[in-house]
Amino acid sequence: MTLTSVQTTFKIKSKNAFLTTIYILSDTLDILKCQLQTAIQQAPQFFQNTPILIDLSALTAQDTQSFCNLIQELCLLLQAYGMLPIAVQCAGRASHQLAKTLNRSV
Repeated sequence: MTLTSVQTTFKIKSKNAFLTTIYILSDTLDILKCQLQTAIQQAPQFFQNTPILIDLSALTAQDTQSFCNLIQELCLLLQAYGMLPIAVQCAGRASHQLAKTLNRSV
C-alpha cells in the first residue's frame, strides 16, 4: 500500500464550542466549597462530567507556591463534584508557566 492510496483517518478543525468557565473571585476555598455545593444541588446534572475552564484572572498576585497550591486544590475540589477541569486562565506570564507545569492548559 502506498501513502497516496491510504484513506484519511482524521481531520483537525477549529470550532467555536462553548466551554463552561468558573470565575474564581476569592481564594477562600472553604467559602467557595459551600457556595459551589449550593449551586450543584440546584442543578446536579449540569455539572456532571462538565469540562471546566478555571479563570483566576480576578485574583491578586500570589507567590508561586501559593498559586500552585490553589490551582491543585481547585482542581481536586471540582473533580470531587464531578467536573473536569481542563484549563486555567490567569494573569501574568509566571502564572501561565505554573499552570503548564501543573499539566493544565492556559
